[in-house]
Amino acid sequence: MKDTLNNELIKAMRERLPEEVNLANQIMDIISIGKEAVYRRLRGEVPFTFYEVSLIAQKLGLSLDLIIGANTPGSTICRLNLLHSPDPLENYIVLLNCYIHGLSYVKDGPEAVVHMATNVIPFFFYAPYKRIVKFRFCRWMHQMNGMKFTFPMEEFTFPDKVVELHTRIVNLIRTIPAMYTIWDTNIFKSLVNEIKYFSGLNMLSGADRAALKSELL
Repeated sequence: MKDTLNNELIKAMRERLPEEVNLANQIMDIISIGKEAVYRRLRGEVPFTFYEVSLIAQKLGLSLDLIIGANTPGSTICRLNLLHSPDPLENYIVLLNCYIHGLSYVKDGPEAVVHMATNVIPFFFYAPYKRIVKFRFCRWMHQMNGMKFTFPMEEFTFPDKVVELHTRIVNLIRTIPAMYTIWDTNIFKSLVNEIKYFSGLNMLSGADRAALKSELL
């Protein structure tokens, strides 16, 4: 059983890393052990500890279920990224850092490919457009925990820290080698309906609507 788990872990790591990346060096960086200790693990002489496996799985985005063979045919593993902070802005920063972590991982693989299917415009695509970013954030805050906006969107400004994270995401997006997306047929219509709805709440001024239309086009 130990040999099987070790072999499955090594196989998963090799499949996840680009061919030109040295597996031993990567493991040394992740779990901070010497080269000889790494090679003993790769040869199967010493098994990886659970703590080491956890660090590797977290860093490389590996599924422990798949490694130990606990997956059921036809099942799907989902990560919900639940947010628990009462501060919406703090939650938003957590989400931005999740995007940055994922994009940083992808950019290290010259042959990496991103696939996504979505019924809303992905943040990756509208991140360079400041007014759309602000609108989607204000809409999210409005819906989160019953929080209601009582002032126009043009009066809201992002803290410098958030602006910096937006810039990092935009720069990282440009490093993605390839991306393929499947979009719902109403992906733009849904955003237009949101803009109409919040215009009715006096959250958007005429200048806001014009800017959103220009950026969306």
